[in-house]
Amino acid sequence: LAIPPESVEVVASLDLLTHQGGFVMHPILGIVAPEVTVCPSPAEVKEVFTVPVDWLLEHPPAVYTYDLLPQVGEDFPYARVGFPRGYRWRGGKVTVPVYDWPGHPIWGLTGRITRRLLEGMA
Repeated sequence: LAIPPESVEVVASLDLLTHQGGFVMHPILGIVAPEVTVCPSPAEVKEVFTVPVDWLLEHPPAVYTYDLLPQVGEDFPYARVGFPRGYRWRGGKVTVPVYDWPGHPIWGLTGRITRRLLEGMA
């Protein structure tokens, strides 16, 4: 968004979020000085919009869940770790909150960050 660091007042460090894509995100809550012009990179950001916190609090997200299924490669060393082929690997679940802000659904990592932030405010 090309916001100069000196134009952001850091309020809090939020919970780390793990992503099934193999990375960890560490969101930071901050207040951007009102006179700052946001200049998103078109290669990374399609559009910037704002949502009042009151609206988010009054409109909880619909929450969807999907399964994460393990896909273990044929080369896994079962004998070396002491487990037989056919071992029942545990899968997981991912929850996806979707806020229905008109024209711009808020979901994915942004939805998860928003949901955790609002739960912390309750």
